[in-house]
Amino acid sequence: MLDRDEDTWVATRQLENLLQEQTELEADTAALGRQTLGRSPDELTPRHGSELDRIEERQRDLADQARQAIEDMRRRADGLEDADPQSAAAMKTAADTGEQRELPREMDNAADRVDQNQMQMAQASQQAARQTLQRMLDDIRDTKRARAEELIRRLASLIESIQRLITVQENELVALAIAKAESDFGGRDRAMIRLNQNTQSVAVEARTAGQEARRIARLLDRAADAQGASVIALRNRPVDAGTAEDAENRALELLQEAKQLAEELQEEAEQREVLRQREELIAAYRAFAEREVAVRSDALELAQHEKLDRRQLVEARRLSRAQDEIRRGLDDLQAQTSELSDSLVFAHVHGLMDRLSRRVSEGLLNGDVGVEVTDRQQHVADSIGRLIRALEELLQPPDEFAQQQAGGGGGGGGQPRLIPPVAELRLLREMQEQVYNQTRDIDTRSDLEPAQRRERLTELSSNQGELLNIGRKIAESLQGPGRPVNPPPGEPQ
Repeated sequence: MLDRDEDTWVATRQLENLLQEQTELEADTAALGRQTLGRSPDELTPRHGSELDRIEERQRDLADQARQAIEDMRRRADGLEDADPQSAAAMKTAADTGEQRELPREMDNAADRVDQNQMQMAQASQQAARQTLQRMLDDIRDTKRARAEELIRRLASLIESIQRLITVQENELVALAIAKAESDFGGRDRAMIRLNQNTQSVAVEARTAGQEARRIARLLDRAADAQGASVIALRNRPVDAGTAEDAENRALELLQEAKQLAEELQEEAEQREVLRQREELIAAYRAFAEREVAVRSDALELAQHEKLDRRQLVEARRLSRAQDEIRRGLDDLQAQTSELSDSLVFAHVHGLMDRLSRRVSEGLLNGDVGVEVTDRQQHVADSIGRLIRALEELLQPPDEFAQQQAGGGGGGGGQPRLIPPVAELRLLREMQEQVYNQTRDIDTRSDLEPAQRRERLTELSSNQGELLNIGRKIAESLQGPGRPVNPPPGEPQ
């Protein structure tokens, strides 16, 4: 990646680090704000005052880093204008977004508000800064995605064009053999001239497809040279049929080599694109997991009070909205990623998290911060973590056996899949382990009422039944049509 796209990679990492630090700082600001609500800076305890100063200093440092990042992106964009105009345009767009939305100013405003202990206003500025950083990242990623898709499309077109050249070259070799047998070479030179011109045209197409396709263009140029040598031999008097045949066979070999290279590059591009999509999906899940853990942590703080006062009820309702935002965010992620809906196990987990989050939001809205709420929040966070683990295993280099069986992660060869069958099986295993752990947990819990215990056992039973049905469907799909999942005794497994 560094060899091919170092500037874009560095810019992306800068923004990702800024976004991570801004998100963490926003959470720290919210936590401190709950402790210092309604107090002036002079009324703060020394500990709170020290924490306030730390947050303000970190926020101003982030503002300086944001200014530097925008300047760096503009400088890198200028340097890439000729070599990589698409990457240059992406970084310019991201820099424009940062300036138009006044990213450094929002961060400075947040620092000023923190200094005055106006924490809610500080959080509003921090949220705006976080959203701007996410938009800047999206600007760069959208361009990278479009460029990858364009490269894959051009390589597919190249493969099709080269295959046509191969077919024509093979036909010309057959025609040349017939001409040799009949000692009649009339028209063979003109046919090879047309093929030579077409080969040169495809070589031009390869050169315009991008830096990755230049090796293909060189092979096509050499094939065209060999075809040219055949034309010369066919125009000799007498015709040098042996030289012409050798030249055309060499041209055919070079065309086949060019096609093979194009197919390899296409496969590599598709694998890189799928890898990028998986990394983005994992990053999105991690962000949701962090938010879920933060909301649960705040709910646990409220749970320490026997009865919530008015201020604490307001906080519980805020947490209800935060939980619903997580639920809607996960729903949007599934809607935007068709492979998540197509996967039986991933769709099941998303449906489970949706139901759990709805129950949590309803409870918090009513001021309930008991174990029914916080346990379900833990269930959501744990489910997201299992989604992440199932995908992270796909990022590990497969062993030789796995490569032979799955085509390098593509789930049986062909175009690689974002979620291959092996990921579904891993997640199914993770979810079965989750049900097992929750079943054991119920036996050890002394804080559950009998009605709560019965309700949880009913939920676990339903979840176990759904996993059973999913497992059967996956097994059927892997076995192939017409074969039972559990063959009768004596029948081959």
